Amino acid sequence: MIEFLGHHGSICPQPMTSLSFREVQKRFRNKITIMGGIPAVSVLPDTISDRAFRPFIENFLSDLYTTEHLILGISDTTPPAAPLSRLVAIGEQIRQLAPG
Repeated sequence: MIEFLGHHGSICPQPMTSLSFREVQKRFRNKITIMGGIPAVSVLPDTISDRAFRPFIENFLSDLYTTEHLILGISDTTPPAAPLSRLVAIGEQIRQLAPG
């Protein structure tokens, strides 16, 4: 979600567009607060296989440009078909990155 003077918009990174999340963060650094970031489609097995899911999330998190102005979460909303195990895996990966 992007807010400019009370107006809201959205940013859509890979795999739905050609911009990586890192590129989005660099372009908008200190201008907006990003809420979301993790593509909602990434938690769906039809989009990313079980085998590719954990590496995708690990790569996504390791490629963050900054955690400033970032409220990390699943963009838009978590799809109803998202397996709980994928949500737990995302939480585990985020906890490993968090200091303390």
